[in-house]
Amino acid sequence: MNQVKYLGYASLLILFFAFAALIFEKISSTESRSAKPMTVDFLQPNAKPVTINSEGKKIFQNNCQTCHALDKTITGPALRGVENRGPWTDRKNLMMWIKNPATTINKFQYTKDLVEQFGGQIMPSFSHLTDKQIENIFDYITNSPVQGSMAIAVN
Repeated sequence: MNQVKYLGYASLLILFFAFAALIFEKISSTESRSAKPMTVDFLQPNAKPVTINSEGKKIFQNNCQTCHALDKTITGPALRGVENRGPWTDRKNLMMWIKNPATTINKFQYTKDLVEQFGGQIMPSFSHLTDKQIENIFDYITNSPVQGSMAIAVN
């Protein structure tokens, strides 16, 4: 009779430890899930990964970023959204300006205002850049995520 009693206690003890282990595992997995950093893109909700034009980024860094940033004015204006401003809505005008700004100033009131806004400073000519290189720069500018955005893929 004592053997059956001990066997019953042993079975209950095994069940208790199995149940305790199960509960401990659930608690641990919940804690580890909540301990992981969560990345939320508040600036672009439900943002899809963006492909950054790496060639354009390289050309931008080597030729443009001395005077321009994407989101703030430095020596020149911020470039994010540049293709939505003034005559730059037509990329042909933008290419013309980049390749030889001096000959483009008087074609548009917008460019006259830019020169005045920046104290008479005019952007240097980038006639050495090909149309494809300029396209790459503006693809980079257009697709570059806003600082703080987490949805990025680099090609």
